[in-house]
Amino acid sequence: MRGKGINYDTGFSPGGRNSREHFDAGIVRGEMRVIAGELGCTAVRVSGGDPGRLSVAGEAAAAEGLEVWFAPFPCELAADQLAPLFADCADRAEHLRRGGADVVLVTGCELTLFGAGFLPGGTVYERIAGVQSGGPQLHAAYAALPGKLNGAPGPGPGQLRRGEDAARRARHRVPGARLGAQARVRRAGRGCRAGAVPLRSADPCQTGSDR
Repeated sequence: MRGKGINYDTGFSPGGRNSREHFDAGIVRGEMRVIAGELGCTAVRVSGGDPGRLSVAGEAAAAEGLEVWFAPFPCELAADQLAPLFADCADRAEHLRRGGADVVLVTGCELTLFGAGFLPGGTVYERIAGVQSGGPQLHAAYAALPGKLNGAPGPGPGQLRRGEDAARRARHRVPGARLGAQARVRRAGRGCRAGAVPLRSADPCQTGSDR
C-alpha cells in the first residue's frame, strides 16, 4: 500500500437529491486540514457531480500536501453527456497538476448503474433493484453495454490532456475493475503520464469491465 486515503464527498445526486446541499469553501479547507493533519492521510478522493466543487476541494487538498484523486461522480447522465463532463474534469485536474499537485483523474464509478440508458430502470434505485433480481432482460442489457458506452461521441486526447506533449505521452489501457478507468496525471517533465485515457475520439467512454 503506497498511501493512506479517504473519500471526500462534494455532493452527488442519486435519485435527484444532492448528498451535500451546502458547500462552503472555508469549511472544505478546514476539513482538508483535518484529513491531512489529524487523520494522517496522504491522499484524498474528492468525489461529486459538480466539476466546480471538485476543483475547490482539489485545490484545498493540494494546499495540504495531499495526493488528489479527482473523481467526477455523475448521476443520470447518458453516454453522450459523460464525455464532455470528463473532458472538463480532465482540464481541471491538469490545472491542479500544473500547480504542483500530485493528481489522479478517476473517470468513472459504476457508470452503468448511475448513468441513464445503460441498464433497465428509470432511476439508479430501480437499476440496482434490477441487478439484484436478475433475469433475461438484465442479461440482454449486459450484452449491449460495450456498444452503448463505446459508441457515444467523445472528445479527442487533446481535450483530456492539454498540450501536445501530454497528448503524445498518452497511453491507453483497459483496467479490470468495474469501478472504471483512471487517468493518472503525474508530474512528468512538461507533460503528464497517463495510466489510462478512457475517452478518445475513436473509442470513447471505455470503463473497466463495461468495455
